[in-house]
Amino acid sequence: MQDKGAESGYNSSYRAVQFDEKTDPNFTRDLLITGVGTTSFGGVLYATFYLDINEPASGDKELITLDQLELFTTNLSMRSGYTGVPNTASGDLPGTTKVYDLDYSGDNYVQLSYNRIGGGSGSSDMAFYLPMSLFTGQYVNLYSQFGSLDGGANKFDSEAGFEEWFTRRPQTVGITAVPEPATLLLVGLGLLGGARRYRKTGRR
Repeated sequence: MQDKGAESGYNSSYRAVQFDEKTDPNFTRDLLITGVGTTSFGGVLYATFYLDINEPASGDKELITLDQLELFTTNLSMRSGYTGVPNTASGDLPGTTKVYDLDYSGDNYVQLSYNRIGGGSGSSDMAFYLPMSLFTGQYVNLYSQFGSLDGGANKFDSEAGFEEWFTRRPQTVGITAVPEPATLLLVGLGLLGGARRYRKTGRR
């Protein structure tokens, strides 16, 4: 996704794209659940997604807020027509089942810093884990929104950087740490365990 202020989008092979997604199928396309890499915490298998943010490295511009994050599963490809109200749990993608919503219990968000790991593109600033037991169907659609659509205090807009989610090729990385007693783990300080690509090397 790329826009200034607030930006949003979700992965799908449907065209034209609905929000601020890239149209290149290398960036925005249907994703099979079988194509999602996993991480094992204490014998529990988690689907694993990584976020790479690309904001300016100077001053407050390095900061960006992940304000919405939703995951959907479906047996149908080429999903489109997302509808939702900013900062509520009412987002919907026709033909899918929602399995996670960051705003389910209110206006939750994650603050991210482009400089926390080191400036550059092509590696990760955050890892997102969700139990594989929650996934049904064949495909997964991940919707996210950055910046503040409601003018919320302490939220940081996008400076037109390129934000992208990615997953590894199917593999399981084992981590011995016991997770917190919740269905979601958000790590905004880099990657854990076997994820080693976290020193950034320069801008695109």
